[in-house]
Amino acid sequence: MEVEHYTIDPDMSRFTVRAFASGMLSSFGHNPTLAVRDFTGRAEFTPDALDAAALHIKINAGSLNVTDSVSEKDRREIERTMNQEVLETEAAGERRAMTFALPGLRGSYACNAASQDPFVHQEIVEILYHTLWETVHVFFEHRELGHDVGAAGFLYPFLGQEKQQTGGVLAEVAASIRMKVAEDAKLREQTAQEQAGQIAAAASAIRDRLARGGKLILFGNGGSATDANDWALDCVHPPAGYQPVPAVSLSLEPANISALANDVGTEVIFLRQLIAHARPEDVAVGISTSGGSKNIIMALEEARKRNLLTVALLGYDGGEIVRRGIVDWPVVVRSDYIPRIQEVQASIYHIIRELLEITRHAQD
Repeated sequence: MEVEHYTIDPDMSRFTVRAFASGMLSSFGHNPTLAVRDFTGRAEFTPDALDAAALHIKINAGSLNVTDSVSEKDRREIERTMNQEVLETEAAGERRAMTFALPGLRGSYACNAASQDPFVHQEIVEILYHTLWETVHVFFEHRELGHDVGAAGFLYPFLGQEKQQTGGVLAEVAASIRMKVAEDAKLREQTAQEQAGQIAAAASAIRDRLARGGKLILFGNGGSATDANDWALDCVHPPAGYQPVPAVSLSLEPANISALANDVGTEVIFLRQLIAHARPEDVAVGISTSGGSKNIIMALEEARKRNLLTVALLGYDGGEIVRRGIVDWPVVVRSDYIPRIQEVQASIYHIIRELLEITRHAQD
């Protein structure tokens, strides 16, 4: 039986889509339904195998309109975000830039969302971009840059002029990615076995402070700064069904950070901000892969002086923060590889966020 093809008439059709609330859209706390006003498409199917039918739709992103009952401000922001996520990627492609969508609607390379759980989804994306960056160097090492390296050519073949053998590179990279994901899964299991009690106790202690009117004060450097920001956003703009939790990230505002670093020094960028924000019922959370960052330690020490609850997400062996017993609840991911530490730390603070919600329902 031949496949039959039908063109969809947009003037006679109505089309809505459900957008998975990830990335910027996660702040709206739901999965918006969008009406598509301008599209073209075709349907393909075999009459005796309708379960294998295919529908191909090309959407004009500028025609997306939110149909859910939301505020006018949220409606405009959702439509703007959806428009940009599609049109800006397409514009970059038109300029011959390579584009990535992790996940996304369009791009030179793209992947679908692997989970509808917003926390799991975010963790998968983090693993994807870490492994992407970690494996790009393999291709650099298998290209010739055209330099005259003389007798050192055997040491640095990719700098020379001789054509490199690249036949097995893709298989090598794919194997490397699978290995990294296996390492990540093993580290998650190890951390769960070693730290589950500590994580649960930390979540319970945080819930007690929140019940007293406290808030989370989060801070970290570099990649840990993005984790502090993400945790704060998960609190104040949570996924659908969650209640907001008061939180602030001291890593979020470049004006504050750069002013303190320039006028006083990088050691006090969190300490000075914490002094301004802290109340005794609050929770100070430091995130550090090493456990030895001076500005993290100084802020946590100050938090203790002010009777805040102190929590730290750490890597390696916990570093100086654990050795000196600076915090009430240290949670340690015992690894010496920063990307894997950060990936597991993301899971830890997502679990704490979920536990806060579970205990809230139990108390209600």
